[in-house]
Amino acid sequence: MGGALGHHHRGAGGIAVNVVILDSLLSRIGDIEAELRSAKRSLNIRTAWNRAKEAQMQRSRPLIDKVAQATGVSYDMLTGRRRDAETARARQFGYWLLRKEGLTYATIAAAFARSDHATVISGEGVVKDRLETDKKYRAWHEKMLALTQNT
Repeated sequence: MGGALGHHHRGAGGIAVNVVILDSLLSRIGDIEAELRSAKRSLNIRTAWNRAKEAQMQRSRPLIDKVAQATGVSYDMLTGRRRDAETARARQFGYWLLRKEGLTYATIAAAFARSDHATVISGEGVVKDRLETDKKYRAWHEKMLALTQNT
């Protein structure tokens, strides 16, 4: 018995079953199951990523506190918007220190309340350049590094 929708077979109790539609539905169920497995893997990866990111954020606060204590620039100033030379120097040292401790640029940006990791990359570059070219800065930097290591 055939029809416009495909072949029909009489099932138990005389109910007609459209084989083409049934095959299509079974195929779609398989596709949905595959999509669900993929979504679960993706969710597990995102969950692991978020845990790692949170662990880095938890590591950042004590390090920024050490920078504040060593430099005399408060945590609020380090994470605030002030741009005076003393605050900028201390903040850039903080970027460098947190990066040295293995934190990601994005995590450091978030820890210092910056909207973009490029700010951290730039600040770290300033530190590296000054270490190579400015003896007075290098002495200050070494002193701050020693102070952050001893607290």
